[in-house]
Amino acid sequence: MALILSAFSAQTKKDIAGSLPAPICERRRELLPLILDDRGRNELRRHLSLDSRAMIRLRIQRVDRVRRCANELCLALNAAGDERTIIEAEMFQGVDGRRLENISRSEWADLTKRFAEEIIFLTKLAAVDPKRISRLGPGHPRNYAAYLVLCDAASIFRWYTGKKAARGVHRSCGTETGPFFRLASALSPVVFGRGIRGLPAAMKNWASSSSPLVANINERHPAWRVYADSGPNNPLCD
Repeated sequence: MALILSAFSAQTKKDIAGSLPAPICERRRELLPLILDDRGRNELRRHLSLDSRAMIRLRIQRVDRVRRCANELCLALNAAGDERTIIEAEMFQGVDGRRLENISRSEWADLTKRFAEEIIFLTKLAAVDPKRISRLGPGHPRNYAAYLVLCDAASIFRWYTGKKAARGVHRSCGTETGPFFRLASALSPVVFGRGIRGLPAAMKNWASSSSPLVANINERHPAWRVYADSGPNNPLCD
């Protein structure tokens, strides 16, 4: 179960800083808590609000049920043919409680036109593809929220250390290791509330991608000047 965080605790921020290699300058160490809090209020909230796979499947099922009902009604109305006049008469008499001799020609014409419009509407509704509601296309990893969290962590890692985040695998036992995995191991328990369970699988799907997190924070808070100390050997952006 993901935890929707507005801010990390002081101890959590200390642990995250401790998991990172040395910063390219002390000013970035001082800015790190601000970066983490701003991310928690913005990008992290959006990442963790993404629908789970189970919820996406449920939404697809619900939309498909509507699609099938629309298709059946559309087929039934088209098959009714001349019986539509009987349906129209019943709508005037049984629903509106009016006598047929009091119905004007224009009212009959309007209802007939409405029937034609409804059939067009139902035809379009029946053509809906429920699977398009999924925000997780075939190119995205199964746990998309974890993937986005790692991309943000990679952005922080590069900004903080001046080095690109990379996946490390222990040669002898094949387990995840390295500086970036230590940062991810510090973040994952407080973001997802389940220790580092699932993190190795997320690392395999991550593929060294990064996000524009720090650049976005720099735009939101120009007074912080998060890149102010960048030199010729330090990254200006991700």
